[in-house]
Amino acid sequence: MNTLTPFQKKAMEYTRHIALTANAGSGKTFVLAKRFVEIVLEKNLPLSKIVAITFTEKAAGELYKRIAEEINDRLKKEKDKKKISILRRIRRQLVSANISTIHSFCADLIKEFAPDIGVDTSFRPVDERISGELLDVTIGNFVASELQESFSNKTAELVRLFDSAQNLIKELKKLFAKRKTVERMLSEIKEKSSGKGADNLRKFFETKFEDYFGNFFEEILIEIKAVNDAVLNAEEGNVIAQSVEELLPGVEKEKDVVKKILLLKNITTAITVNNGEKIRSQKYCKRSIRKTLDARLLSSLEAKLEILTKLKFDENPEEAEALLFEYRQKLLDLFEKILTEYERRKKALGYLDFEDLLLGAAKILKKEEARKLLSERFEFIMVDEYQDTNETQYEIIMPLLNQLKKGNLFVVGDDKQSIYMFREAELKIFEKTKEEIETSSGSESVLELPHSFRLAPNIAFFTNKIFKNIFANPNKKFNEVA
Repeated sequence: MNTLTPFQKKAMEYTRHIALTANAGSGKTFVLAKRFVEIVLEKNLPLSKIVAITFTEKAAGELYKRIAEEINDRLKKEKDKKKISILRRIRRQLVSANISTIHSFCADLIKEFAPDIGVDTSFRPVDERISGELLDVTIGNFVASELQESFSNKTAELVRLFDSAQNLIKELKKLFAKRKTVERMLSEIKEKSSGKGADNLRKFFETKFEDYFGNFFEEILIEIKAVNDAVLNAEEGNVIAQSVEELLPGVEKEKDVVKKILLLKNITTAITVNNGEKIRSQKYCKRSIRKTLDARLLSSLEAKLEILTKLKFDENPEEAEALLFEYRQKLLDLFEKILTEYERRKKALGYLDFEDLLLGAAKILKKEEARKLLSERFEFIMVDEYQDTNETQYEIIMPLLNQLKKGNLFVVGDDKQSIYMFREAELKIFEKTKEEIETSSGSESVLELPHSFRLAPNIAFFTNKIFKNIFANPNKKFNEVA
């Protein structure tokens, strides 16, 4: 593929910001390489003005190779002496171009501004393997030391809660895998009152329940009422149907999530058999009544009632919530202590891990003088695999362009290829950036590369047919996509 498709041509526009959604195999690296060369050639810019950020070192190498090939191809065809001269300059300077991962880019910024953020200029960036090994040793040694010191301290209590020291260590590693989120949580939840903390846990639960279950209450009440009305229409004196009719208004009015669920569970117990799997026929919804109802309604209601049966709640959860808050605090206290020790060990070795590089660069860009200098230095920024960007990376990229008020931003990604939530990648950042680019540059700046050149048409058709229903009604709170 050497020529641009109509969709790819639109993505070559560099006079406005662009957010590009590109399917796998749609030629995005091909577009990135051509766009890079086109900008330098047409604007005759020094390469230092352009930043191309990729997700991995391998991707950076591939982009570098594609750009070099594009330069050579153009040199073979170009007749204009001035452009030939520019292309030759680009080829000579390409080795020093800003084509790298976000972590390498951040490491370069920190080298330049290390004293401004209190970092030793002789720091050593370390990859996930080295930082992971150091963290494993730090966590293991710290927990062992705490247990050796006393069997009645907070760490010992947590070991008993998690059933073993190894299980506790596993949970701590999970917290460190989401270090940024946990640190943000720590700054937000340092309450002095356990009551207030427990209340916050309840609010957190209610928010998450709403995220997971959405319109669950509204839908199940409508379905229960439809079935119950059918029973009453057929048998006005049906005892179970009458009791359900009396219970429903109380469920509808109840605002407390737990109490609402407990009331619904009472209804579930009354109208189902086999542990909530099936609406009872005897003494309630007889076969003759079922025949008058839509089979999809019954199937949908039975699925929801089965879910309700599996939900377990205490009628008085306050004590459990207070205890959960207490243990959460103990776990977060232990996390803080280990984090302090981990930071001490890294500093002694002169290490900066990937998270340090991102946080350090973000810290630099919060300083007005550095931000102004860097904003003037970089004019074009291109970011690949933007669906795997997180909030910290967003806080690095946007200030470089004065929040899209200057320069040019080109981001490319694919919602369906977002696989790094475990590294705190946030699909909402891609959506947010799309919205900001649309506000800044208009709807024509939000583009797509819909075709895939890797798939045979028949395979693509089959895949789209199969996954059409699977991807229906996505919940973006869980990185689900259409």
